[in-house]
Amino acid sequence: LKLASVQAYNHYTSIFVFQLPDPESYLSLPVTAIFLIRASEINGTEAAFDVRPNTVIEEHHPGTFKIIVKKYKDWGIPEKQLKEKNRVFLFAKTDHSDRPEGKVSSYIHSLQIGQSLAFKHNDLCLGKIAYPFEPGITSITMIAVGIGVAPMVR
Repeated sequence: LKLASVQAYNHYTSIFVFQLPDPESYLSLPVTAIFLIRASEINGTEAAFDVRPNTVIEEHHPGTFKIIVKKYKDWGIPEKQLKEKNRVFLFAKTDHSDRPEGKVSSYIHSLQIGQSLAFKHNDLCLGKIAYPFEPGITSITMIAVGIGVAPMVR
C-alpha cells in the first residue's frame, strides 16, 4: 500500500497514513486484530526482509488508515565488543543493554511519500478474543505494551 503522508508525533515516533486500493473503502479490522508489515530490501537486497506486527490507530476516513511507529535506534555496547576489550565476557561489568537498530521501524521511517509497504492480515491476526465480545464475557483485564497499546486507545 502507498504511503500518503507522515506526521511527526514526537522526536522518535511518527504517524504514517497509508492509502487503500479503493478510495471509498475502509480497512474494517476488529479492534483486537493486528496485521503484519513486511519491510523488504533491508540492507539493499530484496531477499533480505523482516516482518513485524502492528495495529491501526485510526481508520475513520475512507481510503486510508493510520499506524504509529517508533524508530528504534542502536544504543549500548555490543557484547562482542565487550568480549574483545575485556577478553573474558563473564567478568566484564555490563548491564547487557545493547539494542540494535530496529530494522522494520527504520525501514518504515525511510519511506518517501508514494512509496509502498507490504501489509498482510489473516485469521491468525485476529487474536484470541474478538471484539465485540461474546455475551457471556462480563469483564476482561487488559495489559498493553508495544503494539498492544493502539487497540487500547481505539
